[in-house]
Amino acid sequence: MKVRFVPHLRKRLARVTVITGSVLTLMATAQAVPLDPPNRGAPGRSSTIRTAGSRGCGIIALEPTQTHWGETTQPQPTFWVFLSEVGRTINLSLAPEGSDEVLYTATYAEIPQVGVSRLAVPEGMPALEPDVPYRWTLSVDCPDESGEDPATTGVVVRRSPSDELSQQLADADTEERINLLASHGFWYDTLTEVGDWRLRDPQSDDAFIAWASLLEHEVVQLDDVVNQPLTDCCQSDIDFEL
Repeated sequence: MKVRFVPHLRKRLARVTVITGSVLTLMATAQAVPLDPPNRGAPGRSSTIRTAGSRGCGIIALEPTQTHWGETTQPQPTFWVFLSEVGRTINLSLAPEGSDEVLYTATYAEIPQVGVSRLAVPEGMPALEPDVPYRWTLSVDCPDESGEDPATTGVVVRRSPSDELSQQLADADTEERINLLASHGFWYDTLTEVGDWRLRDPQSDDAFIAWASLLEHEVVQLDDVVNQPLTDCCQSDIDFEL
């Protein structure tokens, strides 16, 4: 595994006034998550809207911003999104790429804080078919001067892991599972494993290192989101809607 120092970790450690042995050890052993995203190219109609109008409301999906393409082993991935205004409602929809047929839509009401929110999977939603690209769209109810809501869109594809990888994942601890998922290019699974780790243990420097290295990856380039607070806030107020 390639070893490098994470820029945001340097800033975090710089605030420590007394250098202890444990901190020195942490700096010496800091490792980036070995993300190896698939080289699929940027799918059409991709966009990321970071700001919206004079009100300053914006939305950023945590995705590989250079390709807008991510893969998952799950029937439905968890989405993570940065929202710049509190109390807003996020709408999520999925449809097969190139089709007008919507697989489902879900609504997450009144996001309680500015920062990165975890959008939990609604109960009973249809599963993604393996190897089919799905176009997801996230929008926030914060219309600009034209009356349009800020929105961001990308593509997710479900892939079936090999039997060998499935067994390795079943036997792995948290960090091993993260590295396995990342090295096989499963963006959504890796992000959720790391995000859930941070939510469980917000003081963990190892979790922060993993989070920062993912968001600062050259295919992701979301450095400005690294230090935003995380919240496991968001259950859809409906199961699913076709």
